Amino acid sequence: MRGLGLGLVAALLALPLLQSPAQAESFHCIGAPADEPNGGLYPEQREFVENQAWWKPGPGQAVTAGSDQGHAHLGACIPERETLSSSSVSFAARLILHDNPGVITSLSLVFKGNDYETTVNKASFSSFRCPVPGNCTKWATLSGPVSSFEHSGLQEIRIRGGVNEPSVNGSSREMKVSINWQTYVQNGKSTRNVSRFPWLRGKGWYTHALYCESAYLSVLPDAPVSGTWSPSVHQLGHSTDESLPVAHHSVRIDPDFHADPAIPGMILSDGEGPLPDTVFSIDTTQLSNGVHRLFQRADCRDDSLASTNSGVLVVPFEVMNP
Repeated sequence: MRGLGLGLVAALLALPLLQSPAQAESFHCIGAPADEPNGGLYPEQREFVENQAWWKPGPGQAVTAGSDQGHAHLGACIPERETLSSSSVSFAARLILHDNPGVITSLSLVFKGNDYETTVNKASFSSFRCPVPGNCTKWATLSGPVSSFEHSGLQEIRIRGGVNEPSVNGSSREMKVSINWQTYVQNGKSTRNVSRFPWLRGKGWYTHALYCESAYLSVLPDAPVSGTWSPSVHQLGHSTDESLPVAHHSVRIDPDFHADPAIPGMILSDGEGPLPDTVFSIDTTQLSNGVHRLFQRADCRDDSLASTNSGVLVVPFEVMNP
């Protein structure tokens, strides 16, 4: 600082340090796993949301060839109801097979609006499978240009994974996992907001049984919650096709069905039939400070195939009470 007066030097030293562009634009994804490839950092606020598809016998259904094909998990840090204004959007997606004899064959990124549906990126796999019993994990990156949305405004993003299961009596079987959510797009095109099921959904799909899904109707909290938190959810039949009806519903906080013995978590609702639009008033003072997970599972019983198709949605929320 040669040649500067002492007063100017003092004034410059008193100025706050400026963040680098990367620091100024980075947000940490709530609930991101420790091994998330991007370190959980993204240019907009995100939450790590997981969908699970299950194909397992329900009460009174015997375990037979093809009736128990375990789980497939799909999770990613998603910008739900955030605004995308950069030239592209990218996702690190986590795939897990749990006690599943199938082979994950593909992972797709889809942009959707009222009048279009475009697959903008697709990753293919040829040998991602796991021993049974057991589980394995794989991360894959998907990205797409924001210009591929055909409109501005509220648009939908879907990430889909396909699992080829062993055939049964010569009949091929497939399991699919899918996360659907909405985000705001600014790409200079005409504004046309999506109107069909404009909420976050986690869908399980199985050959012949079709869809079974759980839905989160509120907006994911970007900041810690305290006191009473009141999310809205439902678990209803997939009304636009011949998917089977919801036979059983469950909503819990922090269960772990893979533990031995299984951890049931805090049960908010568990019963026969579908769950209509429901607001749960959760006393967060009964939870520890930190990240928790709201778990939903819809079971769609398929007696013709002697098993049950389930769609699971898991969303994180952070608790911070005094």
